[in-house]
Amino acid sequence: ARKSMSEIDDALSAKNLDDLCALGHRLKSSARTVGANGFADLCHQLEQLKQGGDLSKAELIVRQLFPLLERIEQQVHLFFHPDTAGSASIAASVVSSENSIAAAQKTSLEFALEANLHVLILEDDPIQMEIASTTLRALGVNRIETCSEGSQALAVVRTYNPDLLLCDLTMPGMDGISFLRQVAAQGFSGNVIILSSVDSGVMKAAVNLAKAYGLNLLAALNKPLQQDALKVALARQQQSRPVQKQHAKAAVLSLAELQKGLAEDCVEVFFQPKVSVIDKKIVGVECLARWRHPERGILGPLSFIPVLEAHGLINALTKVVLTKGAKQLAQWTAQGHHLRIAVNVSMDDLNQLDLPEEFDSIVKNADVRSDQITLELTESRLMENLTVSLEILTRLRLKGFGLSIDDFGTGFSTMENLKQLPFTELKVDRAFVNGACQDEAARAILGSSIQLGKIFNLRLVAEGVENQQDWDLIVDSGCDEVQGFFIAKPMPEQEFIDWKIDWESKLDK
Repeated sequence: ARKSMSEIDDALSAKNLDDLCALGHRLKSSARTVGANGFADLCHQLEQLKQGGDLSKAELIVRQLFPLLERIEQQVHLFFHPDTAGSASIAASVVSSENSIAAAQKTSLEFALEANLHVLILEDDPIQMEIASTTLRALGVNRIETCSEGSQALAVVRTYNPDLLLCDLTMPGMDGISFLRQVAAQGFSGNVIILSSVDSGVMKAAVNLAKAYGLNLLAALNKPLQQDALKVALARQQQSRPVQKQHAKAAVLSLAELQKGLAEDCVEVFFQPKVSVIDKKIVGVECLARWRHPERGILGPLSFIPVLEAHGLINALTKVVLTKGAKQLAQWTAQGHHLRIAVNVSMDDLNQLDLPEEFDSIVKNADVRSDQITLELTESRLMENLTVSLEILTRLRLKGFGLSIDDFGTGFSTMENLKQLPFTELKVDRAFVNGACQDEAARAILGSSIQLGKIFNLRLVAEGVENQQDWDLIVDSGCDEVQGFFIAKPMPEQEFIDWKIDWESKLDK
């Protein structure tokens, strides 16, 4: 925001209304993402001046943006340094700002409480149980169930399906980990907060397990429960698990829908940019399949890929994406956009011995070179049939295709097997990139993956870069390319080209 505000100041001095509108558009989405809605609304007003505004109106909006950003910065400071609040004037400014992070959290919390939040506390210590109950009531939660052992809590979940579980980890009999596994098996659709006094290593493992069970974990909090920490966790309650689960279930397509859709060309390709770490230039895109449904709109891969794989149709999807991606690459090349594309290939594709010839034919028909295309394969399934995979992958390399190990670090491939396969790129999984600044184990895996990639002379791509901290870590890590929401989301073709032109124009300034 500070960087963009500096650019806004420069654009205002240069009396460049187009740049001001573009900067307003850029700031709007990021402000809304973090809940700075008042700031986002002003940015939206600035953006809308392209419809017929003038510089005098832009100046009035900008004059409001600068002090508002200062108040947001003060709130961020107080959030991380509550004991150094300083003057009463700063605190008053923060409290009065409806656009601060605290205000966004308060709105979210009120939303949760207005929905008559139903909470189940699983805790064997009566003192900690009372602290948790009292803290919840202080925040306006009145529907509270309490259980002191796991089997009793499982019965309550089956009967009442509460909105939120506060779960201790260390209990006699059924411990918290076993309880979370069983409650997940029951199909619990609410949210979970882990509450424990275990050490950070055990807490982190519990968090990972809860996520692996498919539970919607709001937070992992230390005992005794603190009201401020609980308030922050409850603010996330509005993004409820039931809505997400129902939506995901409703979106899964049937085999008949998929067969009909493949025949009617319902597959669309979105493009997510890959950017060079050295100069931030766009070097390529990953081609990502989306499904255009006549009633539900654009659907993500979980709606169709598992069903296609289960019924032996994934090869048809791969060929559609490769065909459309190669044709798009040819158009971009003709327009002067020099890029590489990456296409995901399922391991189920690699049991077809004539696959290299089919892929080569698709690329030649599109009038592009195979060395402009990288095929990404997920590491965790690489070794299912190594002999057949090795032959097909080697022949794909002979035809010029690049080969990438996708999601590296999530599988169990041995170095002996990996060194047999002719890969050209290693793509480090987002689990070891996003948030690695705060995760020593993730940083260690990231570093060792990069070192391994350099030994094998592979191009190194970090996916899952979602914020400035992730970017800064990767810049210093030795990776060659970056992909993630911090750069851009996956986009349709025209939206991607518009974004690319805008990105490159800013690099040239």
